[in-house]
Amino acid sequence: MAVMTDAQRASVWQAIMEGWPAGEECSLSKTDLRAVINHADVWLNDFGGSHVVAAGEVGTNVGYAQSMPQPGRGALSNRSKAFILSRVLAERFSLGV
Repeated sequence: MAVMTDAQRASVWQAIMEGWPAGEECSLSKTDLRAVINHADVWLNDFGGSHVVAAGEVGTNVGYAQSMPQPGRGALSNRSKAFILSRVLAERFSLGV
């Protein structure tokens, strides 16, 4: 697999901004929101459910929210984090990435 191109990430970023869930606060700047989107894409590419840690193996699979860059990790609700991840995942699926 691969990560999305910059143009593809920009498209997801625009769609997320336009479709932000009603009632959910987002105090992030556009730049910080884009960093969270980039993180979601890289995380899905690296750890998107395809890596299972075997007994005795040192796990490198870190959680999506725990590895998210600040200020997104602290400022976004769990619902907002899930919304972003689901939109990035849906876009990756539609692109075949």
